[in-house]
Amino acid sequence: VQSIVQARLDRLPVADKSAIQAASVLGQRFSLAALQRLIGDEEYDCAKLVGHQLIREQGEDYFFAHALVRDGVYSSLLRSRRNELHLAAAEWFASNDLPLQAEHLEFAGHKDAAQAYLKAAKAQKAALRFESAQRLAERGLSIAESSEMLFALYCLLGELLRELGEPEESIEAYQEALSCCADDTEKCNALLGIAEGKRIVERIDEALDLVNQAKPIAEANDLTEALMRLHHLKGNLLFPKGDIAGCEAGHRQSIKYAKKIGSAEGEAIGLGGLGDAAYVAGRMQTSHDTLSRCVEISRENGYGRTEVANAAQVCHAKIYLLELREAFDQSRKIIDAARRVGHDRAELNAAAAALFSAVELSDWSSAETFCEHVLVLGEKLGSVRFSQEGMAFKGVYLNALGRNREALASINQAIAGARELGMSFGGPRMLGHLIRATKDTSAQDEAIAEAEEIIAGGCVGHNQPFFYRDAIEVMVQRQDWAQVQRHADSLEAFSAQERLPWSDFYVARARALASWNSGGRTADSKTILQKLRNDALAFGLQSSIPAIDQALNAD
Repeated sequence: VQSIVQARLDRLPVADKSAIQAASVLGQRFSLAALQRLIGDEEYDCAKLVGHQLIREQGEDYFFAHALVRDGVYSSLLRSRRNELHLAAAEWFASNDLPLQAEHLEFAGHKDAAQAYLKAAKAQKAALRFESAQRLAERGLSIAESSEMLFALYCLLGELLRELGEPEESIEAYQEALSCCADDTEKCNALLGIAEGKRIVERIDEALDLVNQAKPIAEANDLTEALMRLHHLKGNLLFPKGDIAGCEAGHRQSIKYAKKIGSAEGEAIGLGGLGDAAYVAGRMQTSHDTLSRCVEISRENGYGRTEVANAAQVCHAKIYLLELREAFDQSRKIIDAARRVGHDRAELNAAAAALFSAVELSDWSSAETFCEHVLVLGEKLGSVRFSQEGMAFKGVYLNALGRNREALASINQAIAGARELGMSFGGPRMLGHLIRATKDTSAQDEAIAEAEEIIAGGCVGHNQPFFYRDAIEVMVQRQDWAQVQRHADSLEAFSAQERLPWSDFYVARARALASWNSGGRTADSKTILQKLRNDALAFGLQSSIPAIDQALNAD
């Protein structure tokens, strides 16, 4: 083939032979403008090359008649000439195609090729083309020689892998970066990268230890951006531990440093963190409003990934405000938006909100669909807590469908996993699921006692509304009206700091049922029960209606 191609080249005029050789450097497909630039002739056209059937025209571009023709022409070039052409091509593509610029620099054996791959990968990342950016970073690593370049490429690769839902691989990349860091600044950044990956895979204490290692380095070297990042990360790490004060303090510090360096996105992210801190505290209206403000700022400034991440959490807050249908509808939209910007964790959080709201709406078909979504994506991302929550809520809808044995197995599996990681994130909520599913009163009493002990020790504020509601429901079934009143009092006390529609409804319902069934069957009591029934229908709380109907029908 090489001989045939060479023979055809030898029959070409010198100018056309040089042109097709330059074209072979550009690849199988090329533009006339690029070719003219390489050969330094703005008047050149490809008519003779087309006439010799070496290349073909396609729209405004040209392509070689066959890949073997292109390869044969490329092989005819002397190495020195080939390098010159690759450098010229790199110069041409510098302004319009950074990946091709890097590729041509690599083919030319240029010392700046790895740097060009780093630049191209960053540009692809900014355009949310994470897989393309990953390939470019890996190409850069394959030719990088200096520790400085290796460090930068490993850090970028670690960030990309985290965004692509590969946290374990992200941790490995940052560990490679740590092994070749040249100074404290680089060490600090590598430690934070490892910590961010470990947060995703729920190795919270390990991540906190890394943050604590990075903090004195950042402070000693006045690394303001790193301080912004580490305080936000610390706030996020304290979220699942139910450390309200620590979570809020971390995010307030991150906002302080964001303002210091003029990072509007850093401020928006910190605002989202404060919304999370309010959520941990059970101040769901404040959480909703703060997170919504973060979403609004992010949308106005084009911070797409920050927007979807916080919009997903807004849906969780809506559940406790009894905006269940809105939470369900918005969470499905956010799933699509998260996919568009490649934010797997936001997608997972939105799917969890869709699952939780579907369960509260007694929409068992949707609950099954989104439970599977949470379990599959949670496993892919290594997000153990989300997987556990998915298993627990799976038990709720299985129980509602009459599959009690499977329900108990699913809930107990979730609780067993939560015990390994710590029960402060979702333990009481899971124990609430358990007492609704089991018929064993001793098991119910043990679970209630355990949940109350966890709550007393501090936990994330989404636990109390679910647990107290479920405890009330169990005691209504037992007709233990003193315990109904006790758990209603606990739910009311929990929301004393800030009005919560969830508490308003379930506390009023509990007290109305207790009063009615304890001899207070007055016209006013009946009116209250009928109003509560209407409210339940309006909110979509179908599961709360049977006990009300039973009371009214017993009149």
